[in-house]
Amino acid sequence: MKPNVPGSLLIFNLAIFLILFSLTFICMNLVSVYSAKRELIATTEAALSSSSQHLDSLSYYLGLNRFQNNKKVPINCDIARVDFYRKIQSSSVKGKAISINNFRCDGYFLETQVEILAAMPMAIPFVSAIQSQSSSQSKNFTTIENKSKNKDSVLSNEITIRATVGVTSPYR
Repeated sequence: MKPNVPGSLLIFNLAIFLILFSLTFICMNLVSVYSAKRELIATTEAALSSSSQHLDSLSYYLGLNRFQNNKKVPINCDIARVDFYRKIQSSSVKGKAISINNFRCDGYFLETQVEILAAMPMAIPFVSAIQSQSSSQSKNFTTIENKSKNKDSVLSNEITIRATVGVTSPYR
């Protein structure tokens, strides 16, 4: 056997290139998802903090929690909910609308779960080709069924990002 076979490094270089390209692709998508989640949390936290400042005057002036050790300012849950929904509906993250899954208020604590449907910055090329072939073959499906089929796909280019954020009322 000859020790110097021409072209043996070509396969090695191709493998290294594919590995580095895949790692770059994965890192860019992970960074995009992480930054979208941080922006979603920051936007939600700002809206919740602002909404938690609506005072429940009746509970406040009656001093319903005056015998507790950690006295908190009571929040008017109805006004806080309306204010929070208004602020979230007028804001977006990465150009996507924020949807509210859950909103909870107990008078002293606000908590919500929000989500966005974000697209990956780098689309997987063969996934879009597979999805376009499957949608062209099944013309009997309605568009709603096709959209739900694409959302359920494991290799979809969209990802749902959820965040749960809570804010407590300030202490007296």
